[in-house]
Amino acid sequence: MIQSQPYSDATPASQPGNEGTAPANPAVLPGAATSARADKHASRWARRAAAGLGAAALALTAACSWGSDSPEDAKPQSLSSQTDRESTATVPSESTGLAAADDERKRDGLCATPDLKIDTDNMQGAAGSTLLDIVFTNTGDEECSLEGYPGVSLVTDNNGTQLGASADREESGESDKVTLQPGDRATASVRITKVGALDPEECSPKAADGIRVYPPEETRSAYVEFKGLEGCTGKDKYMSVQPVRAAQ
Repeated sequence: MIQSQPYSDATPASQPGNEGTAPANPAVLPGAATSARADKHASRWARRAAAGLGAAALALTAACSWGSDSPEDAKPQSLSSQTDRESTATVPSESTGLAAADDERKRDGLCATPDLKIDTDNMQGAAGSTLLDIVFTNTGDEECSLEGYPGVSLVTDNNGTQLGASADREESGESDKVTLQPGDRATASVRITKVGALDPEECSPKAADGIRVYPPEETRSAYVEFKGLEGCTGKDKYMSVQPVRAAQ
């Protein structure tokens, strides 16, 4: 087997044919030659490292100063300020569409929810039911009209959650248009079945905290706080409503 010998610039102490012959330069020992070469490589590496660090420092200085003449311009913009700026470029709010709908109803002479005070009155008990009137008062500056059935439902949980089904319409013939001058009133009667007369498993009764009312042909509702009523969380129909009529 042939074994490789370590590479060395120094002449070995003895080689075949040179037995007893001293090195050409006795002052340069093999260890000293190796140390000199290492020092030479280390010096060369140090010069390269210093040059690299200098170039990196110049590049970093150029990147920080590029395109900016003052420290304030160089500050990064925060995410919150970007979000605030973007939020100003949003689409028109829903209120714009609602205002347009109100204008259209006024052109048609119909009462809009913001121009009505909606309340309840004349509550009384009947056989197995509670009767009450929904009252609409024109609080606007112009006359307006109501015709047809309002949308009525009980709500619960103090957050507007609808309690069961909305009131069914009592078909009592055609409804008349009611014209309201400012301050005039119209009413619509509501019947609420007492849930104690219903199957508790089918009804799943629950207390209400108010009534939600949509004026006829309106898409915006009003909330009337009302305690002491119960409704069904199930599918049972327990409410009915009549069309609006002029207040007596």
